[in-house]
Amino acid sequence: MGMLGYDESLVPIVEEAYDTYIRTGRPGVFAACGFVGGFLVAIIAAAIAAGFSRAAMVPTAIITYTVCQYAALLIPLLRCPWDAATLLLKGCTKPRRTCAFALVVALGVSVLEFLAILALESVHVSTPKHLPDLFMGGAFFGTVIGIVVAPVGEELLVQGWFQTRIRGLGGFWSSVIATVFFLILHLPKNPYDFIRGGNLAFAAYLRASTRSLGACILAHACNNAFFFALLIGARLFAHHTGGHVVR
Repeated sequence: MGMLGYDESLVPIVEEAYDTYIRTGRPGVFAACGFVGGFLVAIIAAAIAAGFSRAAMVPTAIITYTVCQYAALLIPLLRCPWDAATLLLKGCTKPRRTCAFALVVALGVSVLEFLAILALESVHVSTPKHLPDLFMGGAFFGTVIGIVVAPVGEELLVQGWFQTRIRGLGGFWSSVIATVFFLILHLPKNPYDFIRGGNLAFAAYLRASTRSLGACILAHACNNAFFFALLIGARLFAHHTGGHVVR
């Protein structure tokens, strides 16, 4: 972790900002409200949509739940904006190196995850069923959520709140436990979900090594963007080769 590091003189300021964010922003409370409230609102929205078209029920529920969930995760940022800005920007001694490191590793992790997922496929498929559906609720909606909203909201919750609460365990163990917590939040249902956990571990590492949430968000957003690009490439390849994705 010494390769990136953080400015020791800024540690008190950054740590105070984390404490204020947790105390004033209450990210854990809003996250719980977002998950529970989003589920209830999604049911109501789906019921209303059913009155117009039964085919619209599921997309409406997914979109409504996602919007409620991530809106709740972003509220703490608005409750203490100056402290949130400190968490995003301060602490790093080498911001350019950190950003470059985040970009390169996020790309590498995306490629390894994608290759590992394809290697697990035992049959040729026209549309890899295990890959996240980029077009959930529309390409634009899925892309914005995956590349912009999710990295900010999830990193503020997991690294900004959870990992901060357990930082007394040390950089290594706080990273491991935060990664497990992050993975549980994503409700893994098959081996592919665990493979996609590689970016979660990398974000936890950045939080412990730089104390900058900005680095975590950048890595998360780049990882999702690279993975989406690989997914699109695989689908285009399948289309031009007669509907087969070859191992």
